[in-house]
Amino acid sequence: MSEAPSTTPDSTDDPAPQVEADSEPGAPSRALVVAAEQADARRVIGRIPPSARTPNRPKRSRDELLAQARTATADWPDEKLTANAIRLEVRTSAENARTLRDTLRAERESASVG
Repeated sequence: MSEAPSTTPDSTDDPAPQVEADSEPGAPSRALVVAAEQADARRVIGRIPPSARTPNRPKRSRDELLAQARTATADWPDEKLTANAIRLEVRTSAENARTLRDTLRAERESASVG
């Protein structure tokens, strides 16, 4: 009975396939197949149970958001009054932040004119 060829990779990290060492010259070489490491499959889950969910935050009205934005940006210069800065400070959506920015800019312009 002959020995089975080794299937362990040698110390070099050569991506080329391994060839049996005892093959005859001129004979077709056979590549050894080495099993790849397989990651554990992720468990498929359905709906998240209510006990694991974050409680729903109450929705803030546009007036509440505007009041919070006015307070937060009262001492900001006009250059810093951007939708992204407002969004991060008030913690609201980008759409709401753009609306707040436009409203606050309009209020500041009307206050400086009149």
